[in-house]
Parts: sequence; structure tokens; C-alpha cells
Amino acid sequence: MENTLKKIFQGKTDNILHGEFIKFSKGSFKDKYLLEAKKQKSGWSIKTGPEFANYFVRACLEGVSEDINVMGVIVATFDVSKKAEFPIERIKKFMGIQQAVINSKISPSKIIKLIEEYPRAFFALSFSTPLYQLKIKAKAPKSAKPAAGGEKGPKIDFCSLKTSDRKIVEDLFFDCPDFNEV
Repeated sequence: MENTLKKIFQGKTDNILHGEFIKFSKGSFKDKYLLEAKKQKSGWSIKTGPEFANYFVRACLEGVSEDINVMGVIVATFDVSKKAEFPIERIKKFMGIQQAVINSKISPSKIIKLIEEYPRAFFALSFSTPLYQLKIKAKAPKSAKPAAGGEKGPKIDFCSLKTSDRKIVEDLFFDCPDFNEV
């Protein structure tokens, strides 16, 4: 699975890419699709904004066969629990947004199937696999608001991934795959 930025630069379009951009209207959307990474002894530490959440969840689960402990929420404007083939702890509802709270051992294929069924849902899930340690804030991403008290740089801390998998690093940083810090 390729990330959104790489698809844009390669001139590829598909339903997943289209779905990423239908939430934007006319205007300027600053500080979107931000990436930050550091090479470490055992691999890489990558931090991003919320735009990479679904990509990370799917990319980190592909090829994993054993059940894993998953925590977090699936955020949508519809009820994803009807198609989920795994336990949902509870559904939190507020102003038309539903958050399916998850905290259980789940087969990765069931999560991937749900991502394919609902590509517009936001999968803010955290888990560990042999190659990945993924942490995503268990909340819906907020729209950018000007900082009170002056301009501060954007925080790139919504998604945090530690990995030894070079493939995901090459996909995210396709224009500079060898780095110590980027």
C-alpha cells in the first residue's frame, strides 16, 4: 500500500486518494501531511499528523497473522460496529460523530477488512507487532486553529511509529530514503 503523498507525485489516483481530499474545501490548508523521522540504532522513529493514521494502521497490519492487542477508537459519522467482526467496548456519540472504542485482542485481517469497507472512517488505533510499534491519539483530529499567544510551529505528534521495516520508510520518504533526521 502506497501513501497519499507518493501517489500524488507519481500521478496515481484511486478511491482512497480521492477520499483523503474530499474533506477539504476551497482555501489554504496549512500544516497538513507533515512528517518527521529519526534514524535510531534498531530502526526509525516516525511522527506524523493525523492524515497518515489509516495508512499506518493498514500498512502495519498487512502480513501479520496472529491476533494482537489493539486499543483506540474508530471515528465516523455512521455506526461501524454493525460490520465490525471484533468486540467494540462502547460507542461514544457527540454531535453526529460516533467513536467506537476498542480495547481487545483482534485479528489484523478483521481490521483491514473494516478499513476497506469504510475508507472514510478514521482509525485511531494503537498496537504492537513484531516490526511495528504504532501509537495514534485515540480521538478525532481537530481542524487547525490559530495559536493563542503568537505563532508557534505545528506539532507533529498525532501518530508515532517505531519500526525496523525499511519498506515503510522508503514509501514515506520516497524522495530521501537515506537520512539520520528528516
